[in-house]
Amino acid sequence: MFKDKEFDFVIAKHVLEHAVNIEKAISELQRVGKAGYIETPSEIKELLCNPRNYHNWIVMNKDNKLYIKRYENTLHKPFEWIYENNALFNRFLRRYRNLFYSRYWWEEKIDYELISDAKFILDYTDENNLRWLLKRSFKEKIIDIIVDIKKKFK
Repeated sequence: MFKDKEFDFVIAKHVLEHAVNIEKAISELQRVGKAGYIETPSEIKELLCNPRNYHNWIVMNKDNKLYIKRYENTLHKPFEWIYENNALFNRFLRRYRNLFYSRYWWEEKIDYELISDAKFILDYTDENNLRWLLKRSFKEKIIDIIVDIKKKFK
């Protein structure tokens, strides 16, 4: 057992999504660390390409707060082969890490919320959420082009 605040910085990279009791895991990170870094697959990555189904949680960082919900996905089935066998798709995943991975830096306290009543953490029909996702992953110029195209087709 580690003492309270024994570590200046703790890293939980691809750990929280496996926790049986995620609130206890977060509490323990906060107890032993003064600050830290958390990285998990994003909701989009979990929905598209988690063929192994061994994650218990979806964790998404939005506006420096972790939104967490129990993993209940079967949508990814068509993507299993692509994810496991296609080098180009895997390069795409690595290039746009901000779209497919949630990263969260914290000091003193991990700000989080458990979501239980929604199918998804993000509402993917909401234009603001889509814009936020694009900003995380692509340059502003590309966003402007997409917005212009969308306006032309309205």
